[in-house]
Amino acid sequence: MSKQIASERKELIPIPKMIAEASEQSKALPLVVEILVFFLIMIIIIFVENVLSVFAFLPQLDSLLAGDDVELPIVFFVFITAVMIIIPIIYCRAIERRKLPTMGFRRRGLAAEYLNGLMIGSVMLAASLAICYFTGSMMFTSINPTIPWLMLGIYLVYYLIQGMSEEVLCRGYFLVSLARKQRIIVAIAINSIAFSALHFLNPHTSLLAFINLFLFGVFASVYFVKRGDIWGVAAIHSSWNFVQGNIFGIAVSGTTNTTTVFMFEPTTQGALYNGGPFGLEGGLAVTIVLLVATVIMLLTSSRNVYTAPPAVQYVPVQYVPVANAQNVPFYGETNAPPTPGSQVQVEYPAQVIPPDETSSGQQTNPPAGNPADSPPSSTESKPPDN
Repeated sequence: MSKQIASERKELIPIPKMIAEASEQSKALPLVVEILVFFLIMIIIIFVENVLSVFAFLPQLDSLLAGDDVELPIVFFVFITAVMIIIPIIYCRAIERRKLPTMGFRRRGLAAEYLNGLMIGSVMLAASLAICYFTGSMMFTSINPTIPWLMLGIYLVYYLIQGMSEEVLCRGYFLVSLARKQRIIVAIAINSIAFSALHFLNPHTSLLAFINLFLFGVFASVYFVKRGDIWGVAAIHSSWNFVQGNIFGIAVSGTTNTTTVFMFEPTTQGALYNGGPFGLEGGLAVTIVLLVATVIMLLTSSRNVYTAPPAVQYVPVQYVPVANAQNVPFYGETNAPPTPGSQVQVEYPAQVIPPDETSSGQQTNPPAGNPADSPPSSTESKPPDN
């Protein structure tokens, strides 16, 4: 399948190795089936998370039955969020028979990619906040006098897992599975819609928030495909949420908490830019940052790009008269000199032809029949054995 991708599909973004390898390792499903499988996996994830939540509430069952407000500790969510990582990996390994590198789990440059992602996510969020601040739609109020450093560390771990979980589900699994058969631009659009739909039930969701979540899905997909691994985009996602919620004290997709370093307050007259109670993802400031970031990623060079193997060109066996067989490298089955008037079989070595020198990208076998019927100068190409 990867050979077909390289030779027949013209893509806006070069095809990364992980998509080509996924195409070789498993057969792609029809588009509708791929989407249905994604929603089935989401149902399984939600079911497993709810079952785990029931067990977590058991120690507080009396308070729950009495009608008291009961909240699960953030430590619990650190572990339950990992379900969204584990189940897609199990599906890709057991059902699609894909190896982990096809989901973006590549060892090369892991640390550098992740650190770069943490920096990029923080800068993007800070840029969004700066737009709000200089347009007067966000006000700095104070620094938290009692910073809970332990809770900040727990939230950091939570967001590192949470960011990875959504990227594994939407990019590592869903985008790659779609791109095995669909064009990359189609896979990006569909998985970005699915990503935004995951947040549809969040508090204070608006149309602009839905659009921005879609744009973040597009940016994350382009980054994932261009970089060729999961580490950078997962780090961007994690740092974006952590910096927004726990450094600047702004709602993260409609969810607020008080464990923060700085405190910023949105102004009511600037809700179009700051996103109001939904957080920055519901405002125009994030729209601007995401559009600019996506264009920049499209203009950057790709990494871990799939390269088609070179075609091998085979020259047909030729029979020439002995009279014309001067300096022939090989004489039939033996090395004995030919007899006058006979013919000898001349074998020529195969030549490796770069893929871009082939006219159509399609390789065919040498023609069957008597090799003598082929002109000495004609050549036919044949794909190399896997």
